[in-house]
Amino acid sequence: MTRAKLEVLFDRPVEQAARALGVSSTIIKRLCRRHGIPKWPYRQLLRIGELRVDAFLTSRPCSPTASRPF
Repeated sequence: MTRAKLEVLFDRPVEQAARALGVSSTIIKRLCRRHGIPKWPYRQLLRIGELRVDAFLTSRPCSPTASRPF
């Protein structure tokens, strides 16, 4: 199995990715290690997404006039 086939499933938990490929989660983990991926990146990607949303929300002004200097 290629790394590209695994990367498509990074947005899912390892159990769901394994079901989609018809293999066990152990096989998914072995394939990851074989391709130089130390652990399934689903949770890290979730956290990055949360950080981006948080940064977006905190960078927006509270009201339409808050961003105007005058």
